[in-house]
Amino acid sequence: MGVQMMGQTTFYNIQKVYLHLAIEEVYSEKRTELLARVYLEQEDGKRLHLTGDGRCDTPGFSAKYCHYTFMLDDTKEILHAELVQVTEATSSVTMEPLAFKTGMTELMDQGLDVEALKCWWKSITHHVCNEHEWTDENGEQHRCDHAPLTAQEQKKRMWMKKDSMAFQDLSSLVLDKRLLRDMEKMALFKHTGPLEVFHSALLKYLPKRQAFSFQGMRERCHLAILEHNENIVKRKQDTTKTGQARFNQVFCKRSKQWVLKKIFIPHTTQFIDTLIKRVMDKRRSPNIQFTMPTSSLSLPQPALPPNIAPVPKPSKEAATTSFQSRF
Repeated sequence: MGVQMMGQTTFYNIQKVYLHLAIEEVYSEKRTELLARVYLEQEDGKRLHLTGDGRCDTPGFSAKYCHYTFMLDDTKEILHAELVQVTEATSSVTMEPLAFKTGMTELMDQGLDVEALKCWWKSITHHVCNEHEWTDENGEQHRCDHAPLTAQEQKKRMWMKKDSMAFQDLSSLVLDKRLLRDMEKMALFKHTGPLEVFHSALLKYLPKRQAFSFQGMRERCHLAILEHNENIVKRKQDTTKTGQARFNQVFCKRSKQWVLKKIFIPHTTQFIDTLIKRVMDKRRSPNIQFTMPTSSLSLPQPALPPNIAPVPKPSKEAATTSFQSRF
């Protein structure tokens, strides 16, 4: 019996009809459980503190998508992620504030009372000097959210030198003590390190060098959230046979000292088993066929503008008539 190769169009149709629908169902169920727990904690008087940060799909100013992620500050679980396409904003630079505003509006509309949203200002003083991995004064390691830069990309950019006047001026603004004191009062002065770790893990599902559709971007982000939330609470520090906590010694280049890092138990991926079962159930269902258009399914279908132009596109005839050659 011969093996018939599946066409690319057929494969993507199956993915959209079966897999995307299964991911959306499982993600919605897990998010509903998390929201219900947060509601109960708020009724008991617990204040809701979030950490927020944006992540674009490509380096530079040519990004098409921006994910803005909201993380619970105490448990480090992802509470919500908002996806914005550049055509919804005026430019790629304005996608992050738009995604933040849209996500916060949705959380507040759902009845959540956010007391504090925390952010990290200081990483810019490392990035502008072509330093993308560093250790802070507390010995905690950080890294930039963007993909690793090639030698050619690093060569093209004009990096600052730490002994330059421009860098000193920038540092004086970002690290201003009065500003940092205000940030401490306004946002409890906690950084987004764990959220940056999640953004790094997101690269497994959403590599920056590969293009995806809006629906594909959203469902891949939801996959990453399912894996993250499954492990962030259950994944404890590993122990030896005698019950002692396990550590690994690593040398910190910045502090020139050996530091201890916790060794955790391996990741689990139980959500994948749930997804496989959902996909198989949908494949056996006579009501769902892979040839169905995605718009007929129970998936959120955003109405996205075709482009970011502030004026309507003229007809080709009018454009041809008004066209004048530079020569």
